[in-house]
Amino acid sequence: MINHRIYDSDMMKKILFLFDKISDDLCYIRYLDDQLDLPIKTIEHIEYLCMIHGRSIKGCLTSSHYFLGNIKKNPLYINKYICLFMVKVNRGQDQLWLNATMIIKIDRINDHLSNIIFYEQHQMIIDVSVRSLKKQLDRSFILQKMINDQM
Repeated sequence: MINHRIYDSDMMKKILFLFDKISDDLCYIRYLDDQLDLPIKTIEHIEYLCMIHGRSIKGCLTSSHYFLGNIKKNPLYINKYICLFMVKVNRGQDQLWLNATMIIKIDRINDHLSNIIFYEQHQMIIDVSVRSLKKQLDRSFILQKMINDQM
């Protein structure tokens, strides 16, 4: 059964990030003012987000490839509030999907650790280099601008 509360427009505007809790087979979603654990994979949740906006993941990737070229780890533009990009955490198999529209700043802690600052001063420290994060964030912003200019 789908919890429709998590798909209302106000909640979707506030998505910070998503990742799979592999040990629990849950998708962990962090919002500005809430968090949820769903008994699905993150990619299934992203597919559903795309679907309720009249898109598919394949369509989002095709659009991303059209505007950015054939690059690795293309961001997924879902709507003007959600543009997700994936990063792989250095230590472990964790894949984290960050919402570029909610990121205010990325600070370097050391060569591999980064501090991500989201709206309302939410913070997250992850084992990914600042260079890698900023590259993905820049791609996401370029994609958002290009798609929004088409609308």
